Amino acid sequence: PWQLWQDQSSGINAEYGATALCFYLLVVQKSKIMKAVNLSGRGVSHDYGLFTALAVITFLVGLSSSMYHVCANQTTSRVDMFFIEILLAYFSLCLYQARNPNITSILFAPAILITVMTACEQVFGLGRLTWLVIAVTHVLCTLFVGIQLFLIGRFTMSPWQLWQDRDRVCREIKESSKKPAHKWRGGTFGIGMLCTIILAITGVKGMWRDHSMYNVVAIVIDISLYLAYYFINKLAIRKEKVMRSTVVVLTSAAILWLLSSMIFLFTRSIDTSVSPAESRALNRECLLGPIDSHDMWHCLSALSMFLTEILLLNLDDDQMEVKTVEIYF
Repeated sequence: PWQLWQDQSSGINAEYGATALCFYLLVVQKSKIMKAVNLSGRGVSHDYGLFTALAVITFLVGLSSSMYHVCANQTTSRVDMFFIEILLAYFSLCLYQARNPNITSILFAPAILITVMTACEQVFGLGRLTWLVIAVTHVLCTLFVGIQLFLIGRFTMSPWQLWQDRDRVCREIKESSKKPAHKWRGGTFGIGMLCTIILAITGVKGMWRDHSMYNVVAIVIDISLYLAYYFINKLAIRKEKVMRSTVVVLTSAAILWLLSSMIFLFTRSIDTSVSPAESRALNRECLLGPIDSHDMWHCLSALSMFLTEILLLNLDDDQMEVKTVEIYF
C-alpha cells in the first residue's frame, strides 16, 4: 500500500482538493456571519459567489495538474496553465470587489478573454498577428478597467456605454480629481498602463514562448499594483487599521509564494517540449521520503493559494462595525 501511495502521490494532488474544500466551508460560514452584519448596514458587502468560484477553480487546478502527471505533454500542461490563469484572474476580481462592489459587468470577462486567447493560440498559432491581437486586447481591457476602477471609482458601464457617455465620464474624472485619494488613483492607473504597454510590446516582439506566462505576469502585476493602492488608501488616506491576523496571513502567503516560485524556477524537473519519457528523465532525487522538489512545489503552491484566498475573504474584517456607505474608497 505504501508503494502504491508513493507511486501515485504526485499525480493525485490531494492538497488542492483539501484546501478547496476547507476554503469552501470557510466561505459558507463567513457568508452567514456577514449576511447579518450587512443587513444592519455595516461591513463590506461581498459577492460570495466569487469566493465559491475560487474554491471550485482551486479544485480544478489540482485535477488538471493530476492529468499532467499521468501524461506529461504540451496539451495537459496547457490545460493546467489555463486553470492557473483563471484562478489568478479571479484573485484580482475578489480583490477589486473589496472596495468596489459593482463589478458585475466584468465577472465573466477574465474567463472569456483567457479562453479566447487560448483558442487563438491553438487555431492560428503564435505568429505576429496573434500576438498583436492579444497585445491590443490586453491594453484595451486594462484601459477600460483602469478608467472605471481608478479614475471614476466604480464599475457601472460596459465598454460601449463608456464610449457613448465619454463626456460625462470626463466630467466625473475631473470632479473626482478633487478627492484626496485621486493622486494615488491616477498614479496607480498610470503605472499600470505603462507596465501593460511595455508587456504588450514584448509580446508583439515575440519575447514569450507562449501566452500563458504572459497572462500570468500581466495578472500578477495587476494584483500587486492594486494591492499597493488598496493599502495606501486604507492606511495612509483613510487611517484604517489592519487586523493582526491579516498581517500574519499576508506575510505567510508572501513567504510561501516566494518559496514556491523559487522551487519552480530553479529546480525544473519537467519539460513539455519533449516526450513524456524524456521529461520523466529530468526527475530529481526525493527530498523527504517519496516527496521530490516538484511535489514540494505543489504543496507550497496549494498552501499559498489557500492563504491568499483566506486573505481575500477576511481582508476587511476590521470594518465590520463601520457603516457600509462610509467604507468604499
